[in-house]
Amino acid sequence: MRELNFALEPYSDDLVQEMRPLWNAHDAETRQLGMTLDPDLDVYEQMSSAGAIRIFTARNEKVLVGYQIFVVTHHPHRRTSLEATQDILWMSPQERKGFSAIRFIRWCDQWLEKEGVKVIAHPIDADHNFGP
Repeated sequence: MRELNFALEPYSDDLVQEMRPLWNAHDAETRQLGMTLDPDLDVYEQMSSAGAIRIFTARNEKVLVGYQIFVVTHHPHRRTSLEATQDILWMSPQERKGFSAIRFIRWCDQWLEKEGVKVIAHPIDADHNFGP
């Protein structure tokens, strides 16, 4: 298995088109829990324009195999605290083997910390708790 490459990428129509096939697979996985993946691209575009979104990608060679998106803002009642909340995380099942997914999560967290983020939140569904 080849080493995955991680990157921060800007929101763009090209990236959205590249993500669509992964969204279908992500949706098929989460639909079993009664949830539907239906990204509001207008909101993502607005957040991108406001500088409030970070899109991290995982690639095998040049092929997109995973993504993690964070909303990054100053907290309303701690306005000097830059904080990030994970909006969405997914990696193709064949790339989850070993420590690839953990490395991806840690890489993104370290990048956010270098940016000055003080709090990073990773909301997790009870049925998909990868915390342990």
